[in-house]
Amino acid sequence: AVIFATLKIEQVAAADSREPFFTSLMAGFAFVHRNVQLRRATITLIACIGATGTLNVLIFTALEHGAKVDAELLSVVVSIQGIGAVTAGLLASSIIAKIGFARAMATGTIVGGAAIFLLLTSSFALYVIAAALLGAGMTLMIVAYVSYRQIETPDHLQGRVATAGNMLFSVPQTVMSGVTGLIVAQVDYRYLAVATAVVCILAFIPVALRAPGAQPAV
Repeated sequence: AVIFATLKIEQVAAADSREPFFTSLMAGFAFVHRNVQLRRATITLIACIGATGTLNVLIFTALEHGAKVDAELLSVVVSIQGIGAVTAGLLASSIIAKIGFARAMATGTIVGGAAIFLLLTSSFALYVIAAALLGAGMTLMIVAYVSYRQIETPDHLQGRVATAGNMLFSVPQTVMSGVTGLIVAQVDYRYLAVATAVVCILAFIPVALRAPGAQPAV
């Protein structure tokens, strides 16, 4: 709050009010589609975050039937995931400066995806490690994506492109949570965990096809 209070804001010229409403509404999606590098990064984000929507449901089954612990221990897992996320958030700028946005996103997806495989074990300790790695991997990927998106987006489209990006990954994540809730009782949670891990790991492919051309420093 203190940092935001000290920022000097430059006024951005308002968009042409004569622009058709639908065109204005879809401007964020249109920009993401036109910018090839940002589009590929967005696909990576959608695939990985969307897939992890399954974890919102199957983690309860994994705790009860895999680790053989009470579901209440999810609070511990989530707390450790938060620690991993905060740690990655503090280091993200340095990591991005060294390896660039694309590699940072790819690293995040691979680390997060690989961590999910630990849910195939029966060790609660490994679940905790998985939570830390997942929190760190997803945070690194998201910070790299958001930073790159802000750099690539013109000032007058920042809000609409941000909204488009958030919608593009939050909707698939919500849908996957719902689908998992419907099938988790019929499908072994370990199969769902493997599928989620594989999708997350392979999600690095779109963003790795062509490294973003912006400077890697944040």
